[in-house]
Amino acid sequence: MKKIKYYIRGIGCSSCALEIEHSLSQDSNIKKATIDFANGTMSIVYSQEEYSISKLTELIKKVENTEIEIVKQNPAKRDNKATVFDTKMRLLIIKVAISTILLIGAVLFEHFLTGDKFTWQWGIHFSIYLLAYLLMAYDYIWKVLKNARRWQTLFDENTLMIIASLGAFIIGQYMEAVLVILLAHVGNIFEAISLSSSYNLLIGAIDKRSKTVSLLKNDNSIELIDAKNLKIGEVIVIKVGEVVPVDGVVIERAGLLDTSSVTGEFIPLDAKEKTKIYSGFVLKSGFLKLKATSKFDNSTTAKILNMVVDSKEHKAKAENFITKFARLYTPIVVVIAIIIAIFPFLIISLVNGSWVTDIWKDYLYAALTFLVVACPCAIVISVPLAYFSGIALASKNGIIIKGANYLDRLNEVKVLVIDKTGTLTTGEFSVTEIQPSGITLEQFKEFVLAAEYYSTHPLAVAIKKNLKDRILDGKIENYEEKIGSGITLIYKGHQLVFGNLKIVKKYLVEGKDRKENITTLHLLVDNKYAGFLTMDDTTKDNAKKTIDVLKELDVKTMVLTGGNKKSAEVFANVMGIKEYHAELSPNEKVEYLKDEITSRRGAVAFMGDGVNDAPSIILADVGVAMGALGSDSAVENADVVLLNDDPYKFVDAIKIAKMTRKRAIACIKTALFIKISIMVITLVLAVLNIAFNMMFLAVLADTGLTVLLVIYAFLLIKKKIR
Repeated sequence: MKKIKYYIRGIGCSSCALEIEHSLSQDSNIKKATIDFANGTMSIVYSQEEYSISKLTELIKKVENTEIEIVKQNPAKRDNKATVFDTKMRLLIIKVAISTILLIGAVLFEHFLTGDKFTWQWGIHFSIYLLAYLLMAYDYIWKVLKNARRWQTLFDENTLMIIASLGAFIIGQYMEAVLVILLAHVGNIFEAISLSSSYNLLIGAIDKRSKTVSLLKNDNSIELIDAKNLKIGEVIVIKVGEVVPVDGVVIERAGLLDTSSVTGEFIPLDAKEKTKIYSGFVLKSGFLKLKATSKFDNSTTAKILNMVVDSKEHKAKAENFITKFARLYTPIVVVIAIIIAIFPFLIISLVNGSWVTDIWKDYLYAALTFLVVACPCAIVISVPLAYFSGIALASKNGIIIKGANYLDRLNEVKVLVIDKTGTLTTGEFSVTEIQPSGITLEQFKEFVLAAEYYSTHPLAVAIKKNLKDRILDGKIENYEEKIGSGITLIYKGHQLVFGNLKIVKKYLVEGKDRKENITTLHLLVDNKYAGFLTMDDTTKDNAKKTIDVLKELDVKTMVLTGGNKKSAEVFANVMGIKEYHAELSPNEKVEYLKDEITSRRGAVAFMGDGVNDAPSIILADVGVAMGALGSDSAVENADVVLLNDDPYKFVDAIKIAKMTRKRAIACIKTALFIKISIMVITLVLAVLNIAFNMMFLAVLADTGLTVLLVIYAFLLIKKKIR
């Protein structure tokens, strides 16, 4: 399989994009086709060889007869921004302005120079109406004529608008006929502007980098250059308030960096010489010289942005529903409109024994109004945008969700399986208890520090960090480290032995298995037992809070670890976790996860470090990689990527998923409620023979509602996670 991305321009509407997607997906060589109407991009997964541009254009023209422009994307020069005012949009605005002037002129002429039909006064104002109508409707008419030969493209918004507006002309509602087409175009303009602007604002919320950088040249002068032209190894200068444009290493000076836009952490990073920092960080104080380790288009921010944009290829259930819904909704409403236009008129005429043409005119008007609200654009556009806003909101908080379908799965998570080390714990040991025996506490610490002085073992590093305030004033002699057991040495004339049970078992006395753990290290001084210290993996600050909130969300947690059983038991009891399994290999973790997936209703998530737990992350319904900033393999394997080491971010991800689904459903319900309300009111007015300009209201309900729902969907990114 091969995935190719394209820029595609010229698609008339969001419903048209869905038709093209569906048509392309029917091709035997195309496994999946996805079109992002907002920013004019298309992604195609080919089963075999990719198609040429001409072949793709030929396939698309089967369902879309407008002039389509397709350009293959260059991954190195990818532009994720949507174009708002292109040439086509400018011409449309000019046409709308001219048509509006003509319409106002026709209304004024009709008002001041009224005349019966087919008089010269009527002829003038009718001609002005007709000119205003044709100026707006000719492209609709042309599309309808092209689509008429294909059943699958017959009932699109173009056909609906032409039938409705021509019907209004036939029954003498000239102003309404022009208004239907004019307001449809005005709605398309505002729809395009609001959609593209919302999309660009979402992109801008993720990528705040400047497009220029201050390059430090060999003569120490500074040159302002395009950020995309910066090469790896070149040095740039970053001043207070500036956003780091590329990944790099600090080579001079120091400063405090705000990392929240990337990691969601609001704790400043103290960047010193040789500190590795990532694009998107903001310098809050100090002054940095940074050696670039990535290009602008391949930096951490660029990768995050591309993942967020690519997430639109993975549709949510709601999006898949509206794709099917759109294909059924419009034909059903058209059939209902035909029934309304014909059957009441026939029935009433049969009852009266003669043709009741006045009533037919009322019901025909109601049927035409039905056609105006038959277009599902408000739903088709707003729901995907709501999901994209949710994904962008997650990105702002240091969470990458790689598709709307994973937002759906997060809503359904009932079990979270967690790898203990590095996920709920830091993966770094710390001293938890010291118990000297026969010597003072200070002597114990001094002897232990002497024993671990030359060792590079992780436990030794942790002990030295804990006892760093101690100073050794004696000589260390005969130092020998015995792998897997401990250390022997002579310090200040004393024979010291420090290590685990293997090395000191002959000398152990009461308290030898204290804590039953965990990691216990014992000290012998001159062949006498002198006490012990215990160590354990440090629990992360938000670990307990994460487990507690997950319980409130009705999500069960299970811990899997390669550590010993006693340590796992103590940890599980402290965390309030009922189910845990210890001393597991990566393959055994996979088996436990398989059992959980097959025995549960609802989704099962797995959270690990993204590298060592890759098999489990790939297997889970939702694979979550934690602390994945800078780790390409973690990003590749996971469905959800937490860019920092805070486990509570998973809770935030679930909350964002619930907020997103709620907003998407609200968009669907609002659109259906308003459209059905317009239909019912129109039908009631026709039955009661009450004259009211419902077609004008129907156009506003269709185009205006689309704009409002686009804005509503976009505003999700402004929400706070509670």
